[in-house]
Amino acid sequence: MKLKKCASLVMAAAMVLGTLSGCGSTGGTAKSSEAGSADTTAENSQESKESKEKQSGGNLVVYSACNDQILNTLIPLFEEETGIKVELLAGGTSEMLKRIQSESVNPYCDVMLGGTESMFYDFMDYFEDYTSVNDEFMLDGHHCVQGKLTPINMDSAVIMWNKNLIGDIQVNSYKDFLNPELKGKIALPDPASSGNGVSTIADMAWIYNDHEWEGEAGWNFVTDFIKQLDGKVAASSGNAHKSVADGENTVTVTYEGAAFAYLKDGADVAISYPSEGVIPGQAVSAIIKDCKNQENAKIFIDFVTSAEVQDLFGTEFMSRPVREGAKVADFIPDADSITYIERDPNEIAEHKANVIDTFNEIFAEVQ
Repeated sequence: MKLKKCASLVMAAAMVLGTLSGCGSTGGTAKSSEAGSADTTAENSQESKESKEKQSGGNLVVYSACNDQILNTLIPLFEEETGIKVELLAGGTSEMLKRIQSESVNPYCDVMLGGTESMFYDFMDYFEDYTSVNDEFMLDGHHCVQGKLTPINMDSAVIMWNKNLIGDIQVNSYKDFLNPELKGKIALPDPASSGNGVSTIADMAWIYNDHEWEGEAGWNFVTDFIKQLDGKVAASSGNAHKSVADGENTVTVTYEGAAFAYLKDGADVAISYPSEGVIPGQAVSAIIKDCKNQENAKIFIDFVTSAEVQDLFGTEFMSRPVREGAKVADFIPDADSITYIERDPNEIAEHKANVIDTFNEIFAEVQ
């Protein structure tokens, strides 16, 4: 595996989502449960047969917004199982998508792995039509999007704080971020470069404007929140949640995948779901239009949606898998215990540019 990283993001562990970074096409929130049935065994056997038939060796170029744990596991496993050699470039979702756009005349990348679904909508012309052979096994709300985007995991927003720094401060809602004691202690990824950052600001504005995009109430709340940042934003989602885990900042809004990983490792962090409600998201992957290794790209998409890999998402990568019957770690909260708010993922794509511009204007004004 050849590994490259964009210079501006060498220290980032960019998350999925959808990276929201995440990461649902229609807001699906179905609960994952453990595999083990005869049907699942049959599915695995069939997939193994199809995978072997498809194996061809050769090369594949993958751009990814997934974190290091996912990449350091999936890429070698894929190479071992298929004989295909992978060149990997990792960075933030926005940066990777803009790179794909700039290379569209002569694509270098074959597959984009991970990133919040809504971030892809402005770039749909650069992706190839492909529906995985595993699409029939996906949970409701997590099937192929527009014939191009393949969901790989669910990833919703959580509040994460450092237990050694939080003291008696309560952070169970977005409103709790306005506590004067938290001023200058909040880590927010820059919305201009982070899908997590865009989603956080968009969700706050939308929720506090009675689930509408037009109006002042939501942006008044965001203005108060921005004042709490004390002039600081993180370069990436990875930098933001790492700064909380390392004790540089007290609290952040991040994706489940990042928070679950810290919990698994025994870090001094705790999480809560915003009491105002959580807007479900998912991370997706897609094949680049007119890419050089299209058949290998299809094999890769089928690989990340296989039962084997979906089990890894739920047990090792600390994300909610999107495949029926996939295994999940015991400490991942039951989806039924979370208050979800349904919202068409197209909406945030339509308003993303305005969210970024308005954030930048307010950020400059309050300094």
